[in-house]
Order: sequence, then C-alpha cells, then structure tokens
Amino acid sequence: MKKVFAALWRAVKAVGRFLDHYIVLPIMGVLGRWMMGRVNAAKAKDQVVMKPWKSEAVEDFRIWVGELPDEKPRFDDGPFEGNEIMMVLKEFATLRQEIAMQNQEQHKTTAYIKDLLQSFQDASRIYEQNTQGLDQLAENIRLTVEKDVVLQFVSLRDILVRGQVAAQAAAEEKSFLRRPPAVLDEAVAGYDAAILRLDRALDRMSIYKVPTVGHMFDPKTMVVAGRRLEPGRARNIVLEEQRSGYERQGEAIRTAEVVVNG
Repeated sequence: MKKVFAALWRAVKAVGRFLDHYIVLPIMGVLGRWMMGRVNAAKAKDQVVMKPWKSEAVEDFRIWVGELPDEKPRFDDGPFEGNEIMMVLKEFATLRQEIAMQNQEQHKTTAYIKDLLQSFQDASRIYEQNTQGLDQLAENIRLTVEKDVVLQFVSLRDILVRGQVAAQAAAEEKSFLRRPPAVLDEAVAGYDAAILRLDRALDRMSIYKVPTVGHMFDPKTMVVAGRRLEPGRARNIVLEEQRSGYERQGEAIRTAEVVVNG
C-alpha cells in the first residue's frame, strides 16, 4: 500500500509541476502585463486619480512581475527531463501498475482466506460426524447395559413366580392328618407383593410382558418350545407359556417360549 501512495504522490507532483510550468505562470505573466496596460491606458486617457491604496497595490504587483526572471522558472525538484507530458503519463502508468499489483495481492489474500474458511468448515463437519458417532456408541452401550440389567430383573421375576407357584400348591394341599401351616399363606402373600413391585419397576422402564396364551404365535417375540394338537382351535395359537417374554417399544428384550397348537 505504501508503494501505491508513493506512486500517487509522484503523479500529483508531476501534474503540479506541469500545470505551474505551462499554465499558471504564463497566465499570471500575461495577466500582469494586461493589467499594467489597462492601468497605463486609463491614466493616459482620463488622467484618473487613483486612491493611494490602489496605487500602492498596482505598484507592488508591477514590481513583483518585473522581478520575475525572464527565463522559465525552475523548481526544487529540478526541471523535467524530456517530454513533460510523457513524464506525467509515465507516473500515471506506474501508479496503475502499483494498483494492479495491490489488487492481485488482495485477490491472493482473499483466496487464501476462503481456503482457510473451507478448511475450518471441513474440520467442523468431521468433528460433528465423529461426535455423532460417539453419541450413538454411547447410546448403544447404555442400551446394552440396560438390557443386561433388565434381564437380571426378569430372571428374578421367574424365580419369584416359581416360588409363588410352589408355595400356593403347598398351601392348597389338604390332608386329613395335618393342616397346612399358616406360614405358607404368608409366603404366598410375600411372593405376590414382590412380583407386584417388580412389575411396577419394569413398567416405569416401559418394559411389558409379551401376551402369549390365547394369542397367535409371533416370531418376533416368541419361540416355539413345543407343539400339541387341540382340535377345534386355530393352528399356531399359543396353548401354553413355558417362559415369559418381555418387550420395550416394539423390541424384544427376551423372547417367550411357548407351546403352540399344531
């Protein structure tokens, strides 16, 4: 940018010297001589008596013009070398070249900034993609761990159900020689309460038992553990559940083992 200003300053100085050399000073000389001629003619013709301050001003101007050298004035920067118009054109050509170079550098800088911004955008996009991958991985890990925990709860429920069935059978067993102890009734009630609390916990996690007996076989949530034929009932309808199944939001957490008709 300094080169542009320097070239511009040289061009302005060249134009100034050209104007002073060929226009301003010649016009001033002609104007001075014309004014002196008019004044002298007026004095000779009308013998006009001028005011003292006007006479002094005219005299001072006459003296100043008379003291100007007969030769064309020189300047501090020295006379022009060669054709002055070509000199001015040369300075403007230099200025134009400097401006063109500055524009070229500016275009290079702009292109570099655009490339840098594109690199930042690419890096940001890659970071977002990797971050999304990490988030999905974390979600998969969370679901896997959660599924393992849920399976432990489901297995515990199976144990409680088997204990409930055994306690209920023992409590209902009748004999003429002895009566079932009262503790069996308390055990059955305890099993019922434990199973109920466990089912509520599964409900809060949106995990529900797969309906089986009396429903048509669904390969997404059931596996066939056996078959038997019951005439009058639809083929592949579930007749018995050997192991309960659970699902969450349409996904099977554990498939149910069932016996189907056919």
